[in-house]
Amino acid sequence: MKEKKLNHAIKCLLAAAGIQILTLAYSVVMILDARAQILDMISKDPTLYATVKVPSIFDASALMAALIVVAVYFVIHDLRKGKGWAWVGGITVFALSLMTFAFPVAIYGLICLLDERVRTEYIAELDVAI
Repeated sequence: MKEKKLNHAIKCLLAAAGIQILTLAYSVVMILDARAQILDMISKDPTLYATVKVPSIFDASALMAALIVVAVYFVIHDLRKGKGWAWVGGITVFALSLMTFAFPVAIYGLICLLDERVRTEYIAELDVAI
C-alpha cells in the first residue's frame, strides 16, 4: 500500500510540474500579446512612452514555476531512493502548488505523502522525532 501511495504522489508531482509548465507557457503568450498591444499603442502616440510601462516577459511568477519544475525532477529522483529530504521537498512543492491551477493535484499529492505508512518511513530516515 505504501508503494502505491508513493507512486501516486510521484504521478501528482509530475502532473503539478506539467500544470506549472502549461501555466508558464500561457502567461508568456499573454505577456507577449500585451507587449505587442502596448508597443502598438506607443507607436501611434509616442508621448505615451514615458507613462506606459512595457511588461517584462519573465517575472517572479515565471521564475517560481521554473524552480518548481526543476525541484520536481530532483524530488522524484530521490523519493524513489527513499531520501528523507525528498519527502520534505515533495510536501513543499505541493504546498507551493496549492495556490495555482494544480490545486486538486497538490491536495491529492499531500494526502499521499502524508499517509501514515509513507510518513513514518521518511521520518525514520530523517531521524526526526514527531
